[in-house]
Amino acid sequence: TATTTSSHVNRSATTTTTNTVPSTTPATPLPFANQTAHHPGLEAFCYWADTESSLYRIYNLGRTNGETVAPPYMPQSRRGTVQVHMMVTNNLPSTTVAVYWLNFQGKEIWKGDIRPGRTWTQYSWVEHPWIFKHAATGQELLHYIPDRIIPTTALDDTTDHDGGEGADSGATLTGVHRFSLQTALSAIDGDDHYISLHDPVLPFPVQKFVTTPAQAIHWTIRHLLRVMETQPGCTTDWNLILKYFYNILQTSDRHQTAKYRRIRIANPHFSQAIWNTPARGLFLAAGFVEQGGYLELGTAAALPPQRQQELSNLVLQLEQWKLQWPELTMGHNVQPTGAVDGSGRAGFGVAGDNAFRS
Repeated sequence: TATTTSSHVNRSATTTTTNTVPSTTPATPLPFANQTAHHPGLEAFCYWADTESSLYRIYNLGRTNGETVAPPYMPQSRRGTVQVHMMVTNNLPSTTVAVYWLNFQGKEIWKGDIRPGRTWTQYSWVEHPWIFKHAATGQELLHYIPDRIIPTTALDDTTDHDGGEGADSGATLTGVHRFSLQTALSAIDGDDHYISLHDPVLPFPVQKFVTTPAQAIHWTIRHLLRVMETQPGCTTDWNLILKYFYNILQTSDRHQTAKYRRIRIANPHFSQAIWNTPARGLFLAAGFVEQGGYLELGTAAALPPQRQQELSNLVLQLEQWKLQWPELTMGHNVQPTGAVDGSGRAGFGVAGDNAFRS
């Protein structure tokens, strides 16, 4: 969150009252820092969503520009109790991928190869680092760490229903991390990675897969469900969320609507029910921009008609999600081990078809 700054004007000067005609001077425009009336894009949303996603897994892609690919933050495995089922598909044409586990001393241990078109499975443990390399050249393609178990929701099933390694059938539910190694995205937009990733639950990087406000809303809804599954008492106040948007759309007075488009982040109702929850993504998707201690939509001037229409379309989408919410949150899904209490420390696992211990 950006550092909060504020300014105060001394309004305590003594005023002498006389029998004069009341002033008709227009109200002073609010001090908007935002300078554009158009949607600012999804850069702030994608940064926030990538940060939220990194709570569950860390990806670091190899680069073609010679930049060293460093492990995200852990040079070695740690012992622990929370198991994760990794399912990695190699969709790189004519490229065999070698898989390495970083052991407890930080040494790379070869665990097997993934041929093109094949899926490699591994029962590993939370906070065990893995490295994927081009088998022929040794080029590092990906550093990966499963950081937490991803909760199962009505929209995202992240559970291995067969149980983990060594578990009796149905005795435990193991969390699954699924992703595939893909051909690199176009370099036209500055992508300089050897490969790209397809993660169906937590896409990476978000900006490559979430390119419209509607997609950003959908990502946020899925994340709201994840958090609600694992944080007892966490709720989504749809009436409050929609009130902020309807205040903007249903107020004709320009000064009043500007007031509604400038939200003080420290407002207790807003910060507790929205800003400090995944519902923050709904406002970032709508185009609110964080400016000091405020969220601003547009400028002090009236929103252009096109911008109003965009906001109306977004509110319609939110109303549809509100209608579906009771069904999506009806009861709690049975969660894989480790999803509710967050994370654990690593132990050992079996690597794919090679049956090597990690």
